[in-house]
Amino acid sequence: MKIIAAVGLVGLLATGCADGGADSGDDTEAAPASTPLPQRLDQPDTDPELEPTASPAADAPFVDQLEYELRAKTLKMAAAQGATTAKCPDDVRSKSGEQITCTATYDDLKLDWYVTIGDSAAWSDNYVQYEASPSTGILTRDGVAKLLFGNYRRLPASTS
Repeated sequence: MKIIAAVGLVGLLATGCADGGADSGDDTEAAPASTPLPQRLDQPDTDPELEPTASPAADAPFVDQLEYELRAKTLKMAAAQGATTAKCPDDVRSKSGEQITCTATYDDLKLDWYVTIGDSAAWSDNYVQYEASPSTGILTRDGVAKLLFGNYRRLPASTS
């Protein structure tokens, strides 16, 4: 009987403390259930062209083609237009298995690309396969807006 009374008393005390009723003497107000974010993301109007300017000629050296491709990959990762550069070592050869590190920038943000050279195409000396992995990702406000609004679709208005 004493155990039941003790459990009941603890239950009443816990309920009274958790309630924080009007006579608790606490004058602070609870925060609103939801607060707006400090910045608003507007829906992007159109997709800008995400290709770097000044593409190399078709017969340009392999290193020039690779730098251009890394600039394009950097822009696509950012999903927003910006100033890009890319620089690979001057002694890059299109030899299968060679591994190099190239440096790209996006609006003065430095990004390393780890590149592994693959096989050359049998039909062209200028076409070489490669794999490139970035050292880090790039997150931009415009890129986030495109992702958010790209995954959002309006539901048809109900007719009821």
